[in-house]
Amino acid sequence: MFSEDLGWQTAVARRSSRRAASTVESKKEDVRPSASTSAGHRQNGEWNKKRVIKAGRMPPLPKDDAKIIIRPRGGLDVSKVGATNVGRAIMAAAGVTEAHAGADVICPNLQQNIIVVSTPDRDNAARYTRIKSIVVMGKEHEVSAYEAAPHCTCKGVIRGITLSDSPEELERNIINARNPLALAAKRIKNTGSVIVAFDGWKVPNFVRYGPVLVRCCLYRKQVDNCYACGRLGHRADVCPTPNETICRGCSAPNPDEQHQCIPKCKLCDGAHMTAAKVCRHRYQIPYVVRRRRWERTAEASRNRDSTPPSGSGDSKQTQQLSTQGHRGRSRGRSSYQCNRGGGGLHVKFQPTWADRVRGDVTGKQVTQGLPPEHENDRLAQLERENEMMRNTIAKLMAEMAEIRRGKGELSSLADKQIAESVPTEIPVVAACDVERPAKKRAIGGEQETMASRAKTKGTGLQKEDLLLQM
Repeated sequence: MFSEDLGWQTAVARRSSRRAASTVESKKEDVRPSASTSAGHRQNGEWNKKRVIKAGRMPPLPKDDAKIIIRPRGGLDVSKVGATNVGRAIMAAAGVTEAHAGADVICPNLQQNIIVVSTPDRDNAARYTRIKSIVVMGKEHEVSAYEAAPHCTCKGVIRGITLSDSPEELERNIINARNPLALAAKRIKNTGSVIVAFDGWKVPNFVRYGPVLVRCCLYRKQVDNCYACGRLGHRADVCPTPNETICRGCSAPNPDEQHQCIPKCKLCDGAHMTAAKVCRHRYQIPYVVRRRRWERTAEASRNRDSTPPSGSGDSKQTQQLSTQGHRGRSRGRSSYQCNRGGGGLHVKFQPTWADRVRGDVTGKQVTQGLPPEHENDRLAQLERENEMMRNTIAKLMAEMAEIRRGKGELSSLADKQIAESVPTEIPVVAACDVERPAKKRAIGGEQETMASRAKTKGTGLQKEDLLLQM
């Protein structure tokens, strides 16, 4: 439940208890511009918006500390009285001594004219939220103190809630088991819109308000604009100069009721009052959106670093593809050009209207490998070819083995037939007591050698004839 005294303190308590319970149980895984507005005016308005937001940006504070927002009333100008005087006045009003302050940090925001107190002590946080007034340089000033939403949370807004529902009814209908991420709920003044704080960085699309399913949108904070003095950077309740007003249209000082002028917005240079409902620079970019952009940029950078350089290839044979067409009213599509060559795909995206408005008109080029569907087709084709090659090799091996077996059988059969057809002659030398003469022995040896050669030659010819006949 949200109240003027506690702020988002209940969200801090619920989130801390949920984290403790989850740790004990188990560790889980974790407005379109007018046609007459030129591009130069849009860029100038974007620069003015960034300048105002940057001037009101706070320095980094401990993420796990409780943040107490103190908004001074009655025209107290923090920049003039000094941050040290305001800090001492806050500690005196809260009853926190310097010894008990410990790691407390009191940080003034001069642009927004507020004071932010960061403390890790829950007792000190409760003391700071109970402050109603402070005394600065002998003068008492009324203040409004509340605790901001804790770190690692996001806010969504639901609309159309009955005005008669009390804060207790809001909490009973929203903060329950049917909305497990909801931490706290707060009504926006006297309207039917309710801000809901969620644990984590994602806002659900729908919220159960009792039995009713209600659409939930991401909450966008407006650029601080003072309706009391007409200046940008702070709200009317903390205006340091409520008596020094300027015109929100032409910045004329102290305009009267009959004042007429040609309005010009300080945020977008449009022909309307500053930060009017039609101003497209009226809202700030939520932290959740900026965080997602940072993550996508970091992921794209990692992908570029991990992608190997594409082959050189022949630049003359590079095929260029370009898709152009009517984009209609869609802002999510943009024309692109593809260059395929050297084993990679080069995609050059053309800037969209939103990119031109932001000033990022440089075409983005993405280099990547073949698309997944092409890779799958190529892999399937290679597998088929590999299977065919294996089958062909197996068939060839079987045929070669059969040929070897056939040759072996033919050779053995031919040898057997030759052995059966040609009788083996064994010469018998008669024993003789009388030794023949040496000349006769030499002639006889030569004749025997010639006869054996002729018989061997005849045997070879018969073997060849048998092989040819078979």
